[in-house]
Amino acid sequence: MDLMLEMLTREYAGLAAGDFYWRELRPPYRRFWPAAFGPGAWLRNSERLWNRFCAYPSYLKKHAAGWDVFHLLDHSYSQLVHDLPASRVMVTCHDLDTFRCLLDPAAEPRPFWFRAMARCILRGLQKARWITCPSQATRQALLQYQIAPPDRVYVIPNGVDPVCSRPVSPEAVAAARDLLPDGRGEPWLLHVGSTIPRKRMELLLQILARLRDHAVPVRLAQVGGDLTSAQEKLARDARVRDLIYILPFIPKAALAAVYRRAALLVLPSRAEGFCLPLAEAQACGLPAVVTDLPVMRETGGPVTSYLPLENVDAWTQKIADLLRERALQPAAWQARAQAAQAWAHRFSWRACAGQMLDLYRQIAASA
Repeated sequence: MDLMLEMLTREYAGLAAGDFYWRELRPPYRRFWPAAFGPGAWLRNSERLWNRFCAYPSYLKKHAAGWDVFHLLDHSYSQLVHDLPASRVMVTCHDLDTFRCLLDPAAEPRPFWFRAMARCILRGLQKARWITCPSQATRQALLQYQIAPPDRVYVIPNGVDPVCSRPVSPEAVAAARDLLPDGRGEPWLLHVGSTIPRKRMELLLQILARLRDHAVPVRLAQVGGDLTSAQEKLARDARVRDLIYILPFIPKAALAAVYRRAALLVLPSRAEGFCLPLAEAQACGLPAVVTDLPVMRETGGPVTSYLPLENVDAWTQKIADLLRERALQPAAWQARAQAAQAWAHRFSWRACAGQMLDLYRQIAASA
C-alpha cells in the first residue's frame, strides 16, 4: 500500500492535468506506551487500534474539508469511510484477508473484538462510492461474497516499477552479487514476500528438502521477512537451514538486480490479491513457478509454470526440469525469459494512475 502511494504520487506529478490537485493525508502514528514497557503484543495492538479508530478519524475531520474526492489506498482502513462523505470516497481493495474472519470464520477464528473491528472496516468499504481492485480474481471474490454490486467494483491492475525494465547499474549488480554470492555455482531460488501463513513457506521448505534429496543443487533466498520460529525448526529438522539466506531490506534497484541474478522465482502461496513480485520478476526476465490460482494466471500469463498447492512432487519435478533447461538449453531459456518480459509490459503504474484519475473525475462530476 505504501508502494502504491509512492508510485501514484510519482505518476500524478508527471500527468499533464491542470484540473487535478493531489495531496497525501496521512496522520502521524502516535505511540503512547513507553519502550520500557516492553514489546508486548497487547500494548502494540492497543496503540494500533487507538490510532486507527480514534486518532486517524479525528485527523480527517480537521483536514478533509474542501476536497472533491477521497481515495483510501488500503482497504484495511475503510473504517475511515464512516467519517467521510461516502459518495466521494474510492477504496482500493487489494485482497479479502482483513475480512476472512467474517467470511470464513471456521478457517480463521478470531476473538469477538477482532471480528467487531473487521465488521466496522467492512461496512466502511461497503459504503464507498467505488471500489477498485488490482485483479479480476479479487473482484470476483468481492462479488461472490456480495460485498458490493458489480457496477461499483472496477479492476485497475497494479504496475511494475520501471526500474525492473531498465538496464541494471553496476552498483546494483555488485549489491546483488554480495546478497547472492556465487558459492559453488548452485542456482538461486527466490521467494519475495512475507512469511505469513498464506505464503506457505512450510511447503517451500518441503520442496527445498525434496530437491536436496534428489541431488538437485540449489539455494533459497528469502526477501520480505524472517522465518518464524516454527519455520526455523522445520528448516533445521529437514536439514535445509544452511541452504536458506534471509536477505535484508533491499532498495528497488538492488531488488531488480537480485531478480536478474536468481534462477527461478518460487511462490507457493495459497492466496494473493495481485502478486506484484510475480509481475516484477517477469519484467526482469526471471521465470517463475507458482501456485495454480486464478489470480496467479491473471498476473503470470502463459509464460509462468503453475502447480497444485500441496503436490510437493510436482513442484520438485517442475523446478528440477526448469533448472535443467536453464543449464542445458540456453536458447530455450532465453526465449522463456523474453516471453516473461513481454507479458509484464502490460502492468504500468502510468496506466494505473490514468485509470484512477478517470474515476476521480467521474466521482467529482457526480458529487
